[in-house]
Amino acid sequence: MGMAGCLLWALGGCRQAPPGAHQQISVFRDITLVDGTGSAPREHMDMVIQGDSISYIIETGKDTIAPDAIVLDGRGETLMPELIGCHEHLGLLKGTSMSAANYTRENILRQLIKYEHYGVGEVLSLGSDHDLIFGLRDSSHAGLIPGARIYSAGFGFGVPTGAPPSRYIGQSVPKKPSGMCNNWRPCIRT
Repeated sequence: MGMAGCLLWALGGCRQAPPGAHQQISVFRDITLVDGTGSAPREHMDMVIQGDSISYIIETGKDTIAPDAIVLDGRGETLMPELIGCHEHLGLLKGTSMSAANYTRENILRQLIKYEHYGVGEVLSLGSDHDLIFGLRDSSHAGLIPGARIYSAGFGFGVPTGAPPSRYIGQSVPKKPSGMCNNWRPCIRT
């Protein structure tokens, strides 16, 4: 199990314990830590988790570990904060084919699982979604499907000769919407 999986496993069943209750201690031993501050990765670190919170981080071997702690060997593993994909287009890419025809539940789930394996826990799909995304988004937020959590900007539109190409979206802007100016100057009102 990779470090991300171990961390999710260690924290997965955690709920806020009543005051004074014993909280399980988990230790990721001898990890390389990327802490998200911009500083260099720190090697040979122990991360101690008590209940559902990081209790402290210390150099490996500088502290004694509680006898009832769950110790996970992190040698050769790197632990880092979760990444967020802020501009994605879920479902369109399958292999080397980019097409609206690839927009299926199975393909989106495959992509969400791949994102999670790469350390991306949240994805925002921007303007290329179809009806299917809304049920998947709700299931994602409820924890009913695997992989990164889905956020969506909803439906997008394409321009036949522009970007994004309407063939990826499945919808396009009419050739000349009513009330639309041919250039921007006549649209300015003083």
